[in-house]
Amino acid sequence: LGPSSNTSGSTQNLYYDSTVSITFTPLSASSIFVVWYNIGVNLTDSGGDAGFSLRLKRVHNSTTSYPTGLDTDASGGSNRHSFWYTNANPTSTNLYQMANVHGNDTDSHTTTSITYTVQFASYNAGNLQVGLSYGARTLMTVMEIAQ
Repeated sequence: LGPSSNTSGSTQNLYYDSTVSITFTPLSASSIFVVWYNIGVNLTDSGGDAGFSLRLKRVHNSTTSYPTGLDTDASGGSNRHSFWYTNANPTSTNLYQMANVHGNDTDSHTTTSITYTVQFASYNAGNLQVGLSYGARTLMTVMEIAQ
């Protein structure tokens, strides 16, 4: 599943929903899910110390959670820059890249629908756009594995 546009956010350390999202209904309450998302990122930095983090938001039975292992956030405080962080010259950077995250969601669930949405946050960035950055082929894949 891919997005139709970019999503941008500039408030430092605040997570934003991207346009990459999928809703599905599990076949079994004992399944686990292999999740892979690939998303284009465009980050600008004029101070030489910007970065960003990604995570997966899970909504199930009106409860929001964030499966561990499906993020790039080191949870080391409020500086959301564990995927990429410059911290060096040059002091002006314009980054375009494909970010790739994959892992397993082994949290308990029922057979009611689950929605996954990729979220992003920046640290000291002038601008961060996530989605179709420079024609990126953004996607999310979910595979259910029966247990």
